[in-house]
Amino acid sequence: MEGAILERLAARMEQDEEFRTSTAELWLKDAYEPPPNGEQRLDAQSVSELTATSGSARYHVLADVIDRDMIADKALPELSNIIHRLRATGSLVPEEFDRLQAEADFRIAMFPPLATLMGVLAIRSSPFWWLGTLAALTLIYVVQPRPAQ
Repeated sequence: MEGAILERLAARMEQDEEFRTSTAELWLKDAYEPPPNGEQRLDAQSVSELTATSGSARYHVLADVIDRDMIADKALPELSNIIHRLRATGSLVPEEFDRLQAEADFRIAMFPPLATLMGVLAIRSSPFWWLGTLAALTLIYVVQPRPAQ
C-alpha cells in the first residue's frame, strides 16, 4: 500500500507545479542535509526542477517527506467498503472477491462437522481417525488471512 501511495503522489508531483514546489520546500526544511564541506546548497527551485524531470528524485523526496504509515492507517478503514464501490463499476474484480469469500466461508463452515465426525469415528472405530482432524485443521489454516499485495 505504501508503494501505491508514493506512486500516486509522484504522479501528482509530476503534473502539479505548486505541489512540487511546496514538497521541495518541505523536504529542504525537514529532510535535507547540506554537504559538510561547504559545497553549494540546494534551493527549492532547483529541487522542484529536478523532481519535475526525474522520477527517482520525486520518489526519494516524497519518501523522505510523507508519513506513509499515517496515510496507510487512514486508508485502511476505507478498504472495507471497496467491494461495494467495485460492484458499482461493473468490473470482474468483485466476482473474484465474492468467489474467494464464498470459498473461505465454505471452509470455515466445514470445520466443525469434519472435526466432530473424525472425533466420533476415532472413539468408536480406530484411534487412527484422529489423523483426520488434521484435514479439518488444514481447512482452517488455508482460510487464514494473507497480507495485502
